[in-house]
Amino acid sequence: MIILSDEFFDLDLTAENFLSLFMNQILNPDKPSRSRLADVLLTYAVFAALGVTDGLISVAWPSIRAEFGLPVDALGMLLFTVMTGYLLISFFSGRVISRYPAKWLTAAGCLMVASGFTVYILAPAWLYILTAGIMVGAGNGLISSAISADLASRFSPRITQWLHACYGVGITLGPLAMTYSVTRLDTWRWGYILVITIQFILFTFHIFSSGQDRNKSRLTDQNYHESPEGFRPSISQSLKKRPVILSILFFFFYAGLESTMGNWSYTLLTTSRGINPEAAGVLVGSFWGVYTLSRILAGFTGGKTGMNKMILYSVLISLAGGILLIISGSAAFSIAGVLIFGFAIAPIYPGMMASTKERTGRLHTPNTIGMQIGAAGFGVAVIPGNAGLLAGVYGMESIPPVLAVLSLILLFLLFLLHRSSSLNHK
Repeated sequence: MIILSDEFFDLDLTAENFLSLFMNQILNPDKPSRSRLADVLLTYAVFAALGVTDGLISVAWPSIRAEFGLPVDALGMLLFTVMTGYLLISFFSGRVISRYPAKWLTAAGCLMVASGFTVYILAPAWLYILTAGIMVGAGNGLISSAISADLASRFSPRITQWLHACYGVGITLGPLAMTYSVTRLDTWRWGYILVITIQFILFTFHIFSSGQDRNKSRLTDQNYHESPEGFRPSISQSLKKRPVILSILFFFFYAGLESTMGNWSYTLLTTSRGINPEAAGVLVGSFWGVYTLSRILAGFTGGKTGMNKMILYSVLISLAGGILLIISGSAAFSIAGVLIFGFAIAPIYPGMMASTKERTGRLHTPNTIGMQIGAAGFGVAVIPGNAGLLAGVYGMESIPPVLAVLSLILLFLLFLLHRSSSLNHK
């Protein structure tokens, strides 16, 4: 087993010294450290699998709908049940994270997702899939909460940025895998069988591998040993802290902003900007490509610019992208606006997640991380749909102003968070 030192995770890396430092770790495997490379790579694999999971349904849905004789909008019912499980687990996960190691919680989440998808492929009726959707969402929520809390406590923000970049890789590969399944294998089920297999492999690795997080991380036991009488705050107690409330609101609006752009950009480009469907499809794919690239680069640059500054710059640039989409309807400006927007918003979520402890304090971090993830899920469920209703009334050109307004809301919340932090430190 190759052991990585604290230096590997905390140094402000460039591409050149990243390679030299990595080789140094290989040549000095006995160097003392706080973490194993295998732990980080396993965590990255889990988040990539999450992305693959989320990327399947868009391609699988036409086949599922035809097989069960469903209307087009029945997909909304499945997304609702998945989101219900995700929100319930995420919002109330803080107490569970405080008591159990991240490794066991992640293993449980992988098992839940695999079990839910097994019901999908064996379901004799649509109702079974709807019910299993709750388990799939709950498993995804448990994985996201446990891993986010663990990395926030043990690693630098750079590791969190790369973690979420892995999700971007997964959500890019998921549709490709399902496309192969439905076009070459003539069934949507093999796409889900692939994910079931991956989830069971990850479950097995988490159960049988050794690692630090078989013990509770520093986010849990150490926090409570340092507090009076091992105090563990309840969710209601955490909600009394202003930074916690502001963080929850920030994640709600951020996730809505990202999802609105992701869901409506193709329709905006094809129906309102005159871009042909094939080119628009490539552009939307490029949106997620620069999104993933941005998170990878943020892992290298975040330590140099400072996490708070990077988040501020990202929101400002996303606002610029929204304004660019407003001021001109030309194809060139539309393409530039979409790509700028995707590159700008990508580091915000992992950056805010990694800095949770700085905003809320150690004791309230587990509760806050769970509620942030739940709020993000709620934002995805609520804001894009309402943006679509607005577009139905005023046309697709109402989408760019919505993006700009959401970016302004994020700026305002950042201002309030900064002010709240300054008051707490006086």
